[in-house]
Amino acid sequence: MNALQVFLPQMSENLSPFFPIAVSAGPGKAVETGPDWINIDEYLRRGRKDGVMYLRVSGDSCVQFGIFDNDLLSVCRGSSAQTGDIVVAEVNGEFTLKKLEDQHRGLRLVPGNDAYESREITPADTFTIWAVVDYVIHRVRRAA
Repeated sequence: MNALQVFLPQMSENLSPFFPIAVSAGPGKAVETGPDWINIDEYLRRGRKDGVMYLRVSGDSCVQFGIFDNDLLSVCRGSSAQTGDIVVAEVNGEFTLKKLEDQHRGLRLVPGNDAYESREITPADTFTIWAVVDYVIHRVRRAA
């Protein structure tokens, strides 16, 4: 991911119907309540006012993490990354999307695709964690 396509959230009153129940992935159950209303941008921001934005994924290096080409990511620039987080990192001027691991020798960026190599971060690298991924949005139904 060499160039980032950034979508800044716009505050609005766009509300969509929301059924506040968990949908079973096993045996079905009846929906016994009517819809509530949700502002999806507010939901994804979880009360944060700054630092949340949306990015488009380009590539297949995170497919084993459930992140696919053209997915939309909700990321936070203001949070500290922890081991195991999926991060947008800038390494030597290039952006990449990987899982962050803290090794006893230093940091490592791990892809979610066996076709790609992990990347050890060395003292010679210019390295910044640009954002931490909070949510992944991707299309399930094929476009008509």
